[in-house]
Amino acid sequence: SIATLLAGSFGGQKYDEDPKRWWGVTNALEDVARAIELATPVAPALFLPLAASATFVRCAALTGRGSLINGSFMQHFGRKSNLGDIRAKLEVQGRWLALVGLPVGIQVFQVVSTSAAGFVERGDEASAFAVAFGAYGTVITAHCLSCWQSARALKFDILNRYRLLKLADAFVDAENDELLDVDALGDIEGVYAPRVTPSTPTFGADPSELGEDWNSFIEALRLANTRSYVLGFDPKRSSSPSAMLLNRASPRDTFAAALACQKLQRLASSATTAEARRAQDTIAMRVNAYAYADARVLEFEAAMIRSGWRVDFVQLGVAPTFVVDIAASS
Repeated sequence: SIATLLAGSFGGQKYDEDPKRWWGVTNALEDVARAIELATPVAPALFLPLAASATFVRCAALTGRGSLINGSFMQHFGRKSNLGDIRAKLEVQGRWLALVGLPVGIQVFQVVSTSAAGFVERGDEASAFAVAFGAYGTVITAHCLSCWQSARALKFDILNRYRLLKLADAFVDAENDELLDVDALGDIEGVYAPRVTPSTPTFGADPSELGEDWNSFIEALRLANTRSYVLGFDPKRSSSPSAMLLNRASPRDTFAAALACQKLQRLASSATTAEARRAQDTIAMRVNAYAYADARVLEFEAAMIRSGWRVDFVQLGVAPTFVVDIAASS
């Protein structure tokens, strides 16, 4: 269906980069579909549009949820290469829930129907609607809270852009302290907490996010020299530091880019106003940030390993990478 195609086309890489949030979103969308279906008796003339809308939303939700369960979550749970055992347990759990859910659902329906019918007989239709929607609203709310709690309990040791920048920020702030471990940073990450704030660098930038014009882009490439990332200042976000990743960047290059970005953020934030920042030598700031990352990236990587993070891969999601001949551009 169109919903499945759209969910698969626009959500695929986003599911991998931020599975906790998308688990919550896809389950909430399924509850939205249920709510639309429950609203059909209120507007019988709109039954077909409402039913079609509910089916559309549910298909999108199920595509995302299935992708997460069979992809990101299976990889997370199967750390001991026991994917078959985990899949079998999930199937058994699903069967038990279906067996229990059917009689419970029938019982809830009977109780709600009886209560609502009693109000209708007394001429109190408003109370009948309140009972019906209140009961099903309670079920949907409980489901949403359960899905949120299950997503909140997940802890991923794979680095994505958010986790990497958080760790780089902590390293630049206190180089001699141990970094946050998987559990601690997972609690901070949460499910619906914002991933990007006004102070977050643009990590995984495109050329337009490195400077205000073509000359700024060429200057940024020249300063990068032979590195696999390019630092700049994003004009779309009040000249916030940005980093463009090249296609050849290894995980260690990505670590260095995160370190350099956060170091550049510290140097740029020392200017209290935009005018003062423009007056500063932005070239010198970037040279300083590059040198810092070059000198400290191995220590940063070792600190992440000690804290239990995987350093063989960085999940960049939809962040673009580019093939650029820096020598030719210079």
